[in-house]
Amino acid sequence: MFFLIGRRYPWVSLIGGAAVLTIGIVTGYIGSMVLGSLALAVGGYRVFAALRRRGHRPGPALPGGGLVR
Repeated sequence: MFFLIGRRYPWVSLIGGAAVLTIGIVTGYIGSMVLGSLALAVGGYRVFAALRRRGHRPGPALPGGGLVR
């Protein structure tokens, strides 16, 4: 589900992956850890790609609040 919603809203995959990974670590269930790690990696890539499409390069923030271009 996180993968489908993440196409439109990349932050959902990132947050959902972190939540599933945390649950997997707490419970010790390997399947949740693998799924959470995969969703976290895919969500991180989608956030990075979405920022690049909008013309932003992730990096240090400028004092005015903008990103370095």
